[in-house]
Amino acid sequence: MSLLTAFIEKKLRDDKDWIVIGLRSDSDIIQELVANLYSRVPALTSFVDANINLSAFGIGLDISKKSPVARC
Repeated sequence: MSLLTAFIEKKLRDDKDWIVIGLRSDSDIIQELVANLYSRVPALTSFVDANINLSAFGIGLDISKKSPVARC
């Protein structure tokens, strides 16, 4: 990492309006990015998966909390 890159990264990490995530080029970058965001941004933990099942016997509703990606 260059000195300029390290300087910019530190400045952004110090600013509460930025989320800085280091990604490895030898990994699934999208999955790694989403997993890191999910663990660092509390609002992302409120993902909800809802299913409505209609059958001859009635109506069913199943609501469960789901994470957007499984962390490896």
